[in-house]
Amino acid sequence: MSQATGFEYGTDRNPAGAMNMIGVRPGKHAFPYDSPMVEERDIYMFYYLTTYEAIEKVIPKPLEVDRSAPPIAFFCSFETPRHRLADGRYHAYTGVNLMVYCKFVDSKGNEHQGYTIAWEYIDGPFGDKTVGTEVIQLIGGLNLGFCKKLGNIKFQRYGDKYRVECDRRGERLVTARFSGLTPIPMDNMASMLDHIGAEGAQVLSHERIGLAVREIPKVDHSGFDLRSVVHFAIPPTDPALTYKFEVGGICELELGHLETDPCDILEVKEPLFCLHMVHGNHHGEWSDAHIIEDLPLE
Repeated sequence: MSQATGFEYGTDRNPAGAMNMIGVRPGKHAFPYDSPMVEERDIYMFYYLTTYEAIEKVIPKPLEVDRSAPPIAFFCSFETPRHRLADGRYHAYTGVNLMVYCKFVDSKGNEHQGYTIAWEYIDGPFGDKTVGTEVIQLIGGLNLGFCKKLGNIKFQRYGDKYRVECDRRGERLVTARFSGLTPIPMDNMASMLDHIGAEGAQVLSHERIGLAVREIPKVDHSGFDLRSVVHFAIPPTDPALTYKFEVGGICELELGHLETDPCDILEVKEPLFCLHMVHGNHHGEWSDAHIIEDLPLE
């Protein structure tokens, strides 16, 4: 019996086999709670302009560069010690990622403007990757189609300064230094516009969906069993679950390089703005994901 839930091993709520890594079988037993999925996430974000050519190199096909919008990339760093997934158990979720604006044009000619994750690196608190990292990687990577990999991440806070570093395979891929952010009263969010400028306000007002390309290979790797474009979306920020909001400031972002992780392609051409939030979220972040269109198995 699981001490955390009381569900006997080998049952739908504590399954044996590969589904044990997720902790629950799909269907009626998934997301067995109405409380927030994310009780508290501490997230720093830095929006900036890169180049269309860089974005084209890092997005999976059939996603395309969206030339109707500026070539926007953004960096995120987050710590989420109390994060539930489909099984209702806590799984710590710590990571950094690089995202870019893009679009998908489906077979009927409909255009879906969105953003996608170029790379995400995940770790556990104090480097312990056994407290949820593997299920985050499995669900987000294989099931949703994100490029999620393991990384060794370190955070430092001192005064109004915040620093994060991410190493992988002996190479420093990310160093980000945030400073000078301004707290925004929760009852006066309109004042945020004074700190991020007109261009930043336009970025935030342009509603975009998350896009990912989900590809499952055959067991002998001779082809694909499944290919599809997935829509995922971060639910709108719930004021009742938003505990801190800071904007403005600066971010110094340094990106490194591995053959399979050439993060430095997404170089900063022009900084836009920074955000810092401490907030919660509901499980629509995962449970509302759906397939936009299946793709040819080639």
